[in-house]
Amino acid sequence: MIFKTTQWSFTEEILLNNLGICILPEGILDLLDNNLQVIDINKPSMKWELTIIWRKDIIVDSLTKNWIKFLQEKFLINY
Repeated sequence: MIFKTTQWSFTEEILLNNLGICILPEGILDLLDNNLQVIDINKPSMKWELTIIWRKDIIVDSLTKNWIKFLQEKFLINY
């Protein structure tokens, strides 16, 4: 079974009960139990690109507009 979650405690329970393996961002490791085996899989060829998406047919509120503007200025994003 493959799943995606933001519930790190759930992921930790899966791992501690030997019910699977997980690929996680390195920063999450500090939040998890020290009894877990970690294998570093970083390679220069690995790349994680994030995208911001929203529905075209809705009106974007001012908070969201400001968030998009911040991201554009911080990360030079164009759309």
